[in-house]
Amino acid sequence: HVFNRFYEAMRRHVPNSKIILVPRPYAAWDLDAPKNQIYRERIEKIARSIPQDSYVVHVMGPREAAQSWKRAVGNRHVMNWGIGTWDAKTYYFGGGDDLYAFTDGFRLGVDALKILGVAEYTWNINAPGAVEQRQDPEHRYYNVPAMDEADTPPDWGRSTAQWSGLGWSNGMSAYERGILPMDQRLGPDVLRYVQFAARHLYGDAAAPHMIRVLGSELGQFVGQTFWWDLSFKPQNLGMSGGPMHTVTAAQWRATVGDLEAAATALEKLVLEKIPVKSTPPFAMDLPAVLDKYRTAGKARIWVPLVEAKEALGASQRTEAAAALDRAEKALAAEKDSMRQTYERLVRARPRELTQEQLDAALNSLDTDVQPYREALKKQLESE
Repeated sequence: HVFNRFYEAMRRHVPNSKIILVPRPYAAWDLDAPKNQIYRERIEKIARSIPQDSYVVHVMGPREAAQSWKRAVGNRHVMNWGIGTWDAKTYYFGGGDDLYAFTDGFRLGVDALKILGVAEYTWNINAPGAVEQRQDPEHRYYNVPAMDEADTPPDWGRSTAQWSGLGWSNGMSAYERGILPMDQRLGPDVLRYVQFAARHLYGDAAAPHMIRVLGSELGQFVGQTFWWDLSFKPQNLGMSGGPMHTVTAAQWRATVGDLEAAATALEKLVLEKIPVKSTPPFAMDLPAVLDKYRTAGKARIWVPLVEAKEALGASQRTEAAAALDRAEKALAAEKDSMRQTYERLVRARPRELTQEQLDAALNSLDTDVQPYREALKKQLESE
């Protein structure tokens, strides 16, 4: 009834508009999953109850989930609304007037390079390097509490639903792929396109450095969501209902190179005043450079912390203690490195950095890292 009120008002005041209606749930639930019947019935009922020339929203998911929505809404159009990726084949089923929208997620930030990547790979199903996002064949579904944003908290978990495990047509889990270093994550065809787009946006001189800075962000150039943020803690998919995915020590170690390259590239852009043709999506100053180096240092500390966690999980007390010792030494080493970086930057550009900014960066290493180290140490001692 609410949808139809919206529809009537829009047609009355903006008669030529495309009207897009957002049901609950609208996330990527596979409506054909055995335990998702309640979601299928809800979407089918909504699709029958609203005018034919309005669009029902579906938000990103594997191809199987997108296909299930197409079947559920029947002879009407959908809007594929999501954080765009180079998986156009996931959503495209031939013909029709379906809509496609790229919305940059709150963890990804906004940058024109990513938007151009999405434009290329979302609209062109034959773009070089394009792949399909499919259900992970080894983990087709995760059992999770049935919920969506229309429910109140007491309703959550009264029944079980199934969230699709995300994979790619090349057989890799979406979560495994998301943590890969940039050069492996994007592949040669996509990298060629990224280089072309970066030259267009930022100019020949700045392009390679801009790619390295943007490549360190926890979201890919063409929008593939990264499920962990720079708090270095595993994240879940929030209201979407997805499972928690833990990052391994080996995966954290693999990210260090990208983070170091980003810091070096931003330092070069700032200190050498390399012209950037269009406005970059990040600060171009020495405090931002210092923060990039802090992030890389934090990742280096996080590697032995996660190694300690993994060792404790495997009841390897000696290995866990050694990893905690490495984490403490890494923290001290990174603080020394931050001080040296600060001194180098201040020599190059006096008065653009303050002692207070250095102190804040050093303190953040303590406050972000030490609680996890202390928790692991306490766990080790209790065992």
